[in-house]
Amino acid sequence: MISVVILNFNGKRYLEACFTCVLSQTFRDFEVIVVDNGSSDGSAEYLETHFPWVKVVKNKKNLGFAEGTNTGIRQARGEYILTLNNDTQMDN
Repeated sequence: MISVVILNFNGKRYLEACFTCVLSQTFRDFEVIVVDNGSSDGSAEYLETHFPWVKVVKNKKNLGFAEGTNTGIRQARGEYILTLNNDTQMDN
C-alpha cells in the first residue's frame, strides 16, 4: 500500500482537482492523508463533506512544510509514502 500525504494550507480551491486526479489512478491500493496546516478557508470541512474517505489531520496552526508533512507521514500505514502538494494534478 502507498500512503499519499498531502499538505494543505488555505488551499480549498485546489482540492477538487487534486482529488479528482488521485481518484482517477489505476493503482488502487492507497490511502490519502491530508494535513490541514491551520487553514481558515474551510478546507478541512470541505474534505470531510466531499471526500469522506480521506483521513484529515488538523493542525491548530501552520507548522510549515516539513513539520506539517511529517505529521502526515507519522499517521501513514503504507509501505511507501508519496507526498504531494495540494495543487498537484497527476496523469493516470
